[in-house]
Order: sequence, then C-alpha cells, then structure tokens
Amino acid sequence: MSTVVLRSLKRGRKFLLQSTKKRTYAKDVAGGLFRHLPPMKINTVEQGTLGQLDYRQYFLNEKGEKLSPWHDIPRYASEDRSLVETGELIVNYVTECPRGTREKMEMSKSEEWNPILQDTKKNQPRVLKWSPVLFNYGFLPQTWEDPSEKDPETQLVGDGDPLDVIDVGRRMAARGEVVRARVLGALALIDEGETDWKIVVCNIEDPLIRWIENMTQLEEKKKGQEYSIREYFRNYKIPDGKPPNQFGFKEQFLPKEKAFQVIEEYHGFWKKLIKKGSHENYSLKRLEDKPIF
Repeated sequence: MSTVVLRSLKRGRKFLLQSTKKRTYAKDVAGGLFRHLPPMKINTVEQGTLGQLDYRQYFLNEKGEKLSPWHDIPRYASEDRSLVETGELIVNYVTECPRGTREKMEMSKSEEWNPILQDTKKNQPRVLKWSPVLFNYGFLPQTWEDPSEKDPETQLVGDGDPLDVIDVGRRMAARGEVVRARVLGALALIDEGETDWKIVVCNIEDPLIRWIENMTQLEEKKKGQEYSIREYFRNYKIPDGKPPNQFGFKEQFLPKEKAFQVIEEYHGFWKKLIKKGSHENYSLKRLEDKPIF
C-alpha cells in the first residue's frame, strides 16, 4: 500500500475519532452534566399555510391541551436557583426564527394561547431582506419588557415583548422548538427608541457547549461572532427604510452575570402583568395545571 494511501487512511481515522468524540460529548452533556433536568412534555400543532397570513403554530402539553409558550413554559429548566452560582442555571427559550431562514416569525402577544405566526408589513407576511437570520432566534418565556418602565441602564422604555434570545450554537433549531440553553451574556439593543435586550445563549445539546461558558470563550472559539451579531441587528431594518439601530453600554456585550440580572428584572415585570388578570393589548390566558416540565 502506498504512503499516500496510508496517510489518507490515518487522516480519515483521525477525523472519524474526532467526530465520534464530539457526538459522544454532546450526548454526555445532555444526559450527564444536565441530567438533573426533567424531561420536556411539549408538542406543537400547525394550522394554515406557512408564508400566509392564516398560519399559526400552537403549543400543547402531553394531554393535548393548548398552552401558552409565553406564560406556561418556565424561563428556567430547573427550579434549583443555587445553580446560578455555578453558571449552570439553564434557560428554556422558544424558537421563532431558525438559523438561515428569512420569514419573520414571532409569538403573538394578543391572540389566545399566544401562537407563533408570521409578522406582517402592509398586511403582507414579513420577510427579512437584509439577510437570513444568522443564528437561532427566539424568546425567553415568562419575561416582559414593560413599555411603561424605563430600563435603569438605558433610560428607555421596553418594547412590550418578552426578552429576545440569540442561540449561537451550530445546531439548527426547529420553529416552535423549546430549547434548553446555557446563558453566555447579553446585548442592549436600542430599537426605534426602545430597549430591546438580547440574551446570548448556547444550546446544551450543541457540541460547542463543551468549550464555551461565557462571551469571552465564545469569541475565542468563534472569532468575529460578536461583530456579526451586532452588525446584523444594527443594519437589518435598513432595507425597510429605517435608520441603523444603536446599542447601550458602548456597544459592548455584557457578561452572563448581567444577563441573569436582566432576566430576573424582566421576569418581575411579567409577574406584574400576569397579576392584572387581563390586558387590552395582551392575551394572558394560560393553563393552571402546572408545572409543565
């Protein structure tokens, strides 16, 4: 057998071993490090046609009953708050826009059970013109950026939505998928004069989770990631005739400790909203037979 063939076989064997190790680690992470997490019991059902105004994606519990992805799914995958100290308090986020897609999908705040639908512009389904989404994008349940409350840092009111989530992992999530993720940091976007926080995370089942626990490690493993995220949100509305967005904190990504502070603060705003019982702009309907997980 020639030397060239032997070298090729060795390289192939090395690649196979490396790939196997990555897959094994991803499995170990989900079933080992985070084995304390209870299994998920969420399903979805679609109605209407994707890309049309009638499309809706509803969420169901294991009994087949509708539930609200905003109000019923907990923000954390575990009730053990001591995990904050180790940085392993895992969040649940709901995927609206999978990486690589252009359809601007979002959770309906006003419709009963808060289904996912496609955002509209001039009564037409909205499509992102700047570029496809560069990451999995969704929202953090049981949080709310109160449009009547000024953020203490930016001194601007919230945009009336749940906190947004950016998943930087390599794995492409499915629309409507409830993903468990490690918090890495946060970015304070200023969108049309409103505070619009972005919580940066990585799916715990992603091979990348092995090497990243914070924004510094993310940038080491995926150089230019912070720049890509920031420039995407700065420019993505320009094709719609709007000016570039701005950022708080001198455009810096903030550490995970600050991200958890933001999550807790905006969870507090959500609790105040729920206690009202009803709101003219939001559907607050939810199941009572908790917990879901």
